[in-house]
Amino acid sequence: MSEVESQETTTSIEPNISPDDLNISLEVLYQKLQDLELIEQKVFGCVDNSHGRTFLQNLETQNDDTDGQKASQTNSSDTLLHKAGREKIRFLKNMIDNIDTLRGMIRDKTKIIARSHIRQLNILDLPDELLIRICEEVQGREECHIKYIPDANIGIQEVKNLRLTCWKFCNVSSHLLISCVHVDLEANSIAHLDEVSRHPTIAKGVEVVQINMLYYDSILEEDVETFGDFHARQLHDVTECVEDMASHDVDLFAGTPSEVVNSAIQKGWAIGNAWFDYVNDDSENKPTDKCEGYQKILLAAYEQYRQKYAAQEKLLKSGDLPRVVAASMARMHNATRLDLHNSEFTRRYRRPDYLTMINNEESLIKSTLFPITWEKGMRFELGNPPLELLFQLPAAIYEAGVFLSTLEIRAPPCDFLSLASDKESLQKVKDATQRLRNFSYDPRVSYCSGLWSAEESNEIEALGEYLNAHLQSPLLEDIRLSCDFLQIDAVPPWFNLGVVLTRNHWPRLKIISLTGLAFHFSELEIFINQVQKPLTVWFRRLHLLSGTWSKVLDILRGKVGSYPTIEDLSGGEFDDMSDEEKEDILGKAKVGWDMNKVELYVLSIYGPPNPFKKNS
Repeated sequence: MSEVESQETTTSIEPNISPDDLNISLEVLYQKLQDLELIEQKVFGCVDNSHGRTFLQNLETQNDDTDGQKASQTNSSDTLLHKAGREKIRFLKNMIDNIDTLRGMIRDKTKIIARSHIRQLNILDLPDELLIRICEEVQGREECHIKYIPDANIGIQEVKNLRLTCWKFCNVSSHLLISCVHVDLEANSIAHLDEVSRHPTIAKGVEVVQINMLYYDSILEEDVETFGDFHARQLHDVTECVEDMASHDVDLFAGTPSEVVNSAIQKGWAIGNAWFDYVNDDSENKPTDKCEGYQKILLAAYEQYRQKYAAQEKLLKSGDLPRVVAASMARMHNATRLDLHNSEFTRRYRRPDYLTMINNEESLIKSTLFPITWEKGMRFELGNPPLELLFQLPAAIYEAGVFLSTLEIRAPPCDFLSLASDKESLQKVKDATQRLRNFSYDPRVSYCSGLWSAEESNEIEALGEYLNAHLQSPLLEDIRLSCDFLQIDAVPPWFNLGVVLTRNHWPRLKIISLTGLAFHFSELEIFINQVQKPLTVWFRRLHLLSGTWSKVLDILRGKVGSYPTIEDLSGGEFDDMSDEEKEDILGKAKVGWDMNKVELYVLSIYGPPNPFKKNS
């Protein structure tokens, strides 16, 4: 490059990039940075041969770290360049250094000016992922709450407050508003589920759909006499209970004077008697005006009950319930848990207190309009509950493209044989539960009530086939089976449900809970031998039909993790033991731990000896 070119290049830089002369406009500063970029490219373009470029690279990289002086050039590119060429390259290198210095000064100036135009950051500038985590912490709900008490409204008020703060908070917290949707056998209830499933943000947080299968009974709907007799008995039972407590000075109604309570009790008896008189058609004695008034209340209640029954029958026969539930769960991608239960103890069916019910006509009518549980239908020999829902709902959900991860069934069978009579329905259940990870079967009925005591072996076989249809998944991690409802108090169980343990293999099993079941030793042995990693074990009220508990504990030892619960065992050696001997083995009061001897033995291979081996 000639001296003239060097001078032109130098003069083109000096007046344009002096930081002192820079305009404070950000646009001007950005333009100067672009100008420097172009000038730098021109300078590099002046090095027109490979030897010169190599020499320039060496100047950039070969510097002495101790004194900052350039190292001497001894390579081939140095010898191939004449002295004038080397001086020109050094001149260009100095220009590049000046450009870098000026570029840095302009960038510093740009940062200073730009900072005044940038607003102060706040929490709304955080990414949505972090805001979602913050909202979850504010709510305070943990995974165990969803698993064990999905219907608990933990942190709901906090979420409501977050949603009212601003649109940003509304969007990142709305998915926490509803984790569990309750569905009753009513049209407005499934309409609510459908509405929730279509909400763009709330639907994302729904994980559980609970179907409460309380039903309006066909026999109570048939005639007013049956309806009146049933509710007159119910009213007398409640009145008797209140009267008994009042006689023992139990303060049931928060300081209400005893005269008011006693008056309500007498009125309760009178209403029930008036209903009985109407049902029994006691025409010999003309009813008083009060009795006629009570009987009119009964008739009004019966008409409303018939309307509710008709609406429910229409819903069940139309097939809308399984169809809407399935379609809604398909839209809610996190909703893979289905709970099928029948419980009167819900917010939806909260009954009025006794004093309000007796002294208010509307409340008295309302008390007769609640659907009943499957257990109550069995106890009072009423009509059949909607058993078909146990098959229709899982099948419809599977057909909608949803694979259930958790299924909980809390409804007692009204007919054992009908559980396995339809092979096609059983196959649909198997298909619907092929990816199940958690399964629980616990009818939640009165312990040893005798209502479901099976009399024939084919009834137990049908129940076993039904349960086994839900246990096909190799992904199962948590299995909980409770069959206390099959037992009669003080009578050892004769039935065998070993099929639920021996037909399937669960390599991922972590938790097993068995309550009120009976097995042979060989069946327990097959199950325990397939265990590949320590289990969390709950064994309650298990009966051994053959073999010894000593051998069961030996094969179970070392395969139990955490703190096991093994209690109320029967059969095997227990048949020949006194109550004191049973208490010594299964009792916890005489052991200095929170576990009995059986639990301590199976927990560790280095623990105490087998409690059934007296010579150990």
